[in-house]
Amino acid sequence: MTRRIAEILTASSLYNAETQEVDFGKATSEDLVELISKDPEVMVPFFVMITGLSHRELKRRGLGSVYSLRRTRYRETNNGPSEESLGSSA
Repeated sequence: MTRRIAEILTASSLYNAETQEVDFGKATSEDLVELISKDPEVMVPFFVMITGLSHRELKRRGLGSVYSLRRTRYRETNNGPSEESLGSSA
């Protein structure tokens, strides 16, 4: 889990290779959605529990229910693509 989070964060535009830091302060809602969507199973718990961003804060940034991203990913990996991932809900 930790390796996967590191892979995602170091490949993001928020990562500064020179200082080896991730600047969450400059993250937009789109940045957060992009990071979470890379692997919701690890990134949702990371943002909610590890970074201290609350579910309420993520919702305020326009992410809706971050936990639904995990359920969508679970359905895709276990039962094929969900309607949500096919674009039927925006």
